[in-house]
Amino acid sequence: MWFANCVDEGIVYAEYFDPLPVEMMALVLTVIECCIDEWITGVREDIKFASIAYSPVYAVHLESLRRFEERTAAYKLLGRISNNLLDVAR
Repeated sequence: MWFANCVDEGIVYAEYFDPLPVEMMALVLTVIECCIDEWITGVREDIKFASIAYSPVYAVHLESLRRFEERTAAYKLLGRISNNLLDVAR
């Protein structure tokens, strides 16, 4: 999606993805949560990924990541996780 081909955004605009923005990490976590929600009953139901439903979820993930970064600043864990995710994405 962002790194699959040489014309994808993650490749063309690499300077915006290195380091991987915490906002993007929150977005990916929100998408994962939407995918899990599709299976909540045990049978997959298509759920629209809409801002009305998932912007509060995004906000919670973003705040959690920022709090995690603040509380683990001495170890620079979020930066290390970000670098690892970026390496895997490329």
